[in-house]
Amino acid sequence: MADRQQDGAAGRVEAIFITAVSQAPMVECRSVKAITGCGLEGDRYCIAELGERSFANMTLIEQEAYDHLASIELELPTNALRRNLLTSGIQLSALVGRGGLRAQILDGGLISVGDAVSTMSETAPSGRP
Repeated sequence: MADRQQDGAAGRVEAIFITAVSQAPMVECRSVKAITGCGLEGDRYCIAELGERSFANMTLIEQEAYDHLASIELELPTNALRRNLLTSGIQLSALVGRGGLRAQILDGGLISVGDAVSTMSETAPSGRP
């Protein structure tokens, strides 16, 4: 089994959005409970059973994606792209390309606006990548 090691704090949570129903507007929250292996409490994708979406407990997008859209004169509200966490200061696009990132919740707890966001690396038990 691999150990997760923190590469370093690089960003922060700027906004949190959830919705209980598909097609309904995303609702902004100051904090939300992240449930291990399930998702964000109150969000439509909080699914406990294994299946196609069990690895994608929440979605993230960087503020810089919205900034890029604004630079080409396409202003959108921060909930328009329907991602759960809006982050800043961490290059999510470098991890997956433009459009956001799906993430699995490995350790549950409370996520709040202003919390630090960092990347994790997978290493073998011997400590080698």
